[in-house]
Amino acid sequence: MKRTSHTDYSFIGLGIIDETFNADSLNYPEKLICIKNNCYKKIVFGQLVKFYPAVTVKDSLKGTWKTPALLHGTKVTESEILRIENLVTAFIVS
Repeated sequence: MKRTSHTDYSFIGLGIIDETFNADSLNYPEKLICIKNNCYKKIVFGQLVKFYPAVTVKDSLKGTWKTPALLHGTKVTESEILRIENLVTAFIVS
């Protein structure tokens, strides 16, 4: 998810998490990146999919969430993911 304006966010893609690493187990340059970005783990994705165009949270989760800020760290259900995917014109897989 990416902030697209002062009042809205957009889903720009999705990914399948392959593995995660605690910041303590990272090498020094990677630890610096985590500190700079206020992150606590490194996430390695097995597959990434970029949405084109991005899907606004307002369009995809109408009535589900009162504010996009509440999405941080929240599980998005499979039906919500399908609703988001149905609004996407094209997928770029890497």
